[in-house]
Amino acid sequence: MHHNRHFLLLIFIFFTSLTQGQTMVSGNVSGEWDFRNSPYHLTGDVLVPTGDTLIVSSGVVIRALGGYELRVAGLLNMSDARLTQGDGIFVESGTAILSNSRIDSTTNGIKAFGGHLQITGAIVENVAQTGIEFHSAAQGFVMNSTVQYCGRYGIRVTSSNNVLIRHNTLTGNSTSNTTYPAIFIDSCSPDTVMDNMVVDNHAQGMGVWALTGAAAPTIRHNLVRGNFTGITIVNGTPIIRDNIVVGNFVTGNPNSGAGLYIGYPNGNPICTGNLIAGNYYGISIISSGSANLGDVGNAAQNDDGLNLFAGNSLNGITWNIWNDTPNAINAQNNIWLDANLSNIDQTIYDDNESSTSGVVTYQPIATLNATVSDLNHDELVNVADAVALVEMILENQIPEPVVYYFSDVNQDLVVNIMDVFALIDHVLARDI
Repeated sequence: MHHNRHFLLLIFIFFTSLTQGQTMVSGNVSGEWDFRNSPYHLTGDVLVPTGDTLIVSSGVVIRALGGYELRVAGLLNMSDARLTQGDGIFVESGTAILSNSRIDSTTNGIKAFGGHLQITGAIVENVAQTGIEFHSAAQGFVMNSTVQYCGRYGIRVTSSNNVLIRHNTLTGNSTSNTTYPAIFIDSCSPDTVMDNMVVDNHAQGMGVWALTGAAAPTIRHNLVRGNFTGITIVNGTPIIRDNIVVGNFVTGNPNSGAGLYIGYPNGNPICTGNLIAGNYYGISIISSGSANLGDVGNAAQNDDGLNLFAGNSLNGITWNIWNDTPNAINAQNNIWLDANLSNIDQTIYDDNESSTSGVVTYQPIATLNATVSDLNHDELVNVADAVALVEMILENQIPEPVVYYFSDVNQDLVVNIMDVFALIDHVLARDI
């Protein structure tokens, strides 16, 4: 008899555990969603109304049981939580603060068409359309987050200037089409796009388009590698500074592979201090576009070149700059790592190759006064440099373009442990 009671008690506990802690929600919501009542199942659209606050606590799972979304007009504070399925989060006004949270398997990720959106330490993945979007009057930032495997854009900013995109990783995005940049700046000039790793996306790594208004953001110190193309500028006038743009191409596809792809009459970026290497084409300028790749003849100090070109090659032919426009292009004071004074011109497509192309002026030429692989700057290449390289890899930070070039000892366009082995082999071989 006691055994039967214990058996019945176990059954009761089992079925109770299946049913407790599940909360069905729809309509207006506020207060706190905590782990004890998780998961929260959306049975319809939910709204945090103006003047109200919803706190989503650590460990909470929100699951939409249909194409429903979490809308914000008041204040949403979501920390260490997860939202999955449904249509994602829509900020129409008010403020949404998401920290260390996960948004996945939704139709849309996080959209802000008004108000303020702050995202820190988030993972946004497997979104059918765009991962994170700022539009119109929306403002805020995305920092220290990962956006991956989205069907369209990873992060899109449209007509919204007050946005910061920094220290994020974007990979595997544009799964539905090769026309969606992982980071897309459309008709606006957000504060800064900086320190992001934009790697192995199916379309453009970054896109700056001025379709309905000016687009002049500062794009600084990003790693753009392994995408269909690196950075595409259409009518925009961004400042592109100190970026690492390497290995952007799809093998065997000659329509891919521009490190910087610049087009249309008002496309005219200022490019300075960038490493542009291992792409099919270093910089491709088409459709009446233009670019300032280095101008030492004016008083400005933010356009003095110092870009590093190396190994931009298609079918064995090096094209560091491809000028398929009638515009004259200034590319002065740059560093041509794979060419010497006598053959730099052979790596440039301009009036020498086509009567319809403008001249590319590349002199004077800058020099790089550094020892390859002297990573700790002690004027020696030895095991101490290998230690410095290991420390840099472990820190998982984007190095400066020159340091990246010197750190890529085996020249595979990736800085990793294989470069440490190659550097040690180099030191040992030299010392014998």
